Amino acid sequence: MIALLISSVPYQFTWGLKVVALMGLFVLLYCFRFWGGGDTKLSIAFLPAISEDYLLLFPAVIGLLGGVLALFYLLLGYFTDMDRVRNHGLPYGIPVCFSGLLCVAASF
Repeated sequence: MIALLISSVPYQFTWGLKVVALMGLFVLLYCFRFWGGGDTKLSIAFLPAISEDYLLLFPAVIGLLGGVLALFYLLLGYFTDMDRVRNHGLPYGIPVCFSGLLCVAASF
């Protein structure tokens, strides 16, 4: 964020507010142990490349794809060993990457 403030890249003030709000949301998700620090860093890394029109779509798609992933893991645990699935956790980087790539591609 500081790099954007001192650079000559044109951006709108409302975009900056949305980015700061989303950064806070992602850090809170980490603080409440909803996801890991790597997922937070990955999500924040995508933010500068996403235009203002798609900023709020980014966490929505993460949630949607994360729900699909959670459903898949529940089904996997149902047909195999649920304790093993619980111990490994969900690879939330997959929905973050797909959502980020989708929103970055839509931004350009």
